[in-house]
Amino acid sequence: MLSNQDYFSNINVGSASEDQPLFERFEIELVDKLENLLDEFYFYLMEKGLKSSTIEKHTANAELFLVQYHAFQYLKGVESITADEVYDFLGLWYFQKILYPTRRDILSILTSLKRLLSFISEEELIGEDLAAELKNACGDKSFFLKKLEEFENNPPLYEEEEWEEDDFQDFVDDFIGSISTEEEEPLDDMLQEELEEKSLIDIMAYLRDMVGPMVPRNNVISLETKLPQKPGVAKPSSQDHKSRSTTDALKEHSLALHRSNLIFIRWLDRYNIHPADLPADAFRTCVILDNLISILLIRLEEEIISKTEIDLGHEMLELIDRMLWAARQTIAGDLDLDLRLLPL
Repeated sequence: MLSNQDYFSNINVGSASEDQPLFERFEIELVDKLENLLDEFYFYLMEKGLKSSTIEKHTANAELFLVQYHAFQYLKGVESITADEVYDFLGLWYFQKILYPTRRDILSILTSLKRLLSFISEEELIGEDLAAELKNACGDKSFFLKKLEEFENNPPLYEEEEWEEDDFQDFVDDFIGSISTEEEEPLDDMLQEELEEKSLIDIMAYLRDMVGPMVPRNNVISLETKLPQKPGVAKPSSQDHKSRSTTDALKEHSLALHRSNLIFIRWLDRYNIHPADLPADAFRTCVILDNLISILLIRLEEEIISKTEIDLGHEMLELIDRMLWAARQTIAGDLDLDLRLLPL
């Protein structure tokens, strides 16, 4: 997994067209506007006399927050940023999307956000009071470093005495039983039988087709990596993403989603929440998609796949990621639980 500076999505937004639906045009125009703002931020930092490598780091961190999190999550501009979003972004979202975060990464992002806030405040895009409130949130280093400590001290489920593998499986089995009738086959068996004879690329296409129609347009989260690139310069093509074009990269992407899903389900169990108390469709989505990720991981161990198949795998996982995120939001909202309190 690359560092945060190397992490961010290659957004192929292109240009808005009158032929596109209004919602899509708005999304494209918003991202274009924010990318232009990041260009200005880049040159603002140049005028401050910062080194090129430092400028690229701050700009990458700013785009991670401003575009990948704020814009795609809320579809709003910089004027709507809140302190709660800063806590949500670096206290929860970031840890669920980066496999190996470090103290240095956390502090670097906080510094970058402060510089971004100074810039947009000087440009009068936000008021002084809001800028001060947001900077105060960025100054709460102890909160974010505590979240990092929780993440680092959260071992795999099977290593925890209070949480045995059987406990987790019982929890999931209870849920699967609650959504199945006596005439239906168990969910795991149904998935295995349906996909057993399919090729890996057929499985990926199956997942993409199943998840695609249900994917919300907001809550777009991605683990796609991007090489550092100055704003205003053409983004590298997918062929340049050598770090993504390996089976190991696809496995790592799959494992990151799988781990995040297990943590969320364990969180529900710690609140003594029974599957029957959950919004059935949302939790069913979590369980089904996690089983599909597991099947993909097993097949990746057994087969050698092409770059085209790897790219399709990342595309499919990004769709699954959006669905999982939306399902968690639905579950947390229904139960009046704060996702930011999730014990990583």
